[in-house]
Amino acid sequence: MGLEQSGDLRLQIVGVDVLPGDPANQVFPNKTGELPVAVLSSGEFDASQVDPATLKFGAGQAMPAGSPVISDVDGQFGVDTTVRFPVADSGILCNDTEVSMSGETYSGEQFIGSDAIDATACQTGGCHPY
Repeated sequence: MGLEQSGDLRLQIVGVDVLPGDPANQVFPNKTGELPVAVLSSGEFDASQVDPATLKFGAGQAMPAGSPVISDVDGQFGVDTTVRFPVADSGILCNDTEVSMSGETYSGEQFIGSDAIDATACQTGGCHPY
C-alpha cells in the first residue's frame, strides 16, 4: 500500500477485502442483498478511522447500508472496518474481475482500494450466503 499523487490530490492506497474470509470472492451481480467489504488496516493506515458516510463502492458508487463493524478480519495490523453495500447499487456486472472502493478518514485523508472478484456465475448464481 502507499500514496499515489496526482497534482494536489494525494490518495492513500489501502487494502480492501470483498467477502472477508472468503478467498473465492464469488459475487452474483443479479442477486439482491448486501455484500460485506472490509477496509484493511496496514502499517501506514488505520482502518478504524474510516468515515463510513464517505464510502463509495463499485462502478455504481454504492453507499453503505447499515452501520460499520470494527473488528480484525485478517489478523494483521489491528482492527479493520467492514461495511455492507447493496449488490444492486454496486454496478458490478457479469464477468467483472475486480471492484474498487473509495472514501475518506474522519480527518479527511482520501483513500482508494480494490479487490479481485469472481462474477462469472452471474446467470446461475444466487445462493451465496451474503
